[in-house]
Amino acid sequence: MHEGHYLIITAIILLSIASIGGILTAYLKIPYMSMLVIIGLIVGIFHIFPGLKITPSLIYYVFLPVIIFEGAVNIKMIPLKSNAVPIGILSVFGTIISAMFTAAAMHFGLNFPLRPPLIFGAVLTRPEPRSCIALRKER
Repeated sequence: MHEGHYLIITAIILLSIASIGGILTAYLKIPYMSMLVIIGLIVGIFHIFPGLKITPSLIYYVFLPVIIFEGAVNIKMIPLKSNAVPIGILSVFGTIISAMFTAAAMHFGLNFPLRPPLIFGAVLTRPEPRSCIALRKER
């Protein structure tokens, strides 16, 4: 199948599954992000779609623009500006402290050399604004 057709079919299947998850969150009273994780685990563990491949093209051209655009459109600038200092402090120092804690746990607990756990901790503990926006909307 041509790459373009495969991209469209995969996007439709995944967006349909996410929509079903959105409907289920109203009945089960759990956060949407948690529902997506549960659906992802079910689909992955039981190999429900064995031929479904998520390609970098699908992520870069379909899902990433939607996530970025939706977050940028719905942000309120006045609260963001008034909370810029606490947001900056928590995101910078929180990420540094979390990365150091992760690196220390891997270094002392699992006997890794120090450099790889520092890099892993920095990648793992970066701030995730998209999930924060989704959780804030649900309140």
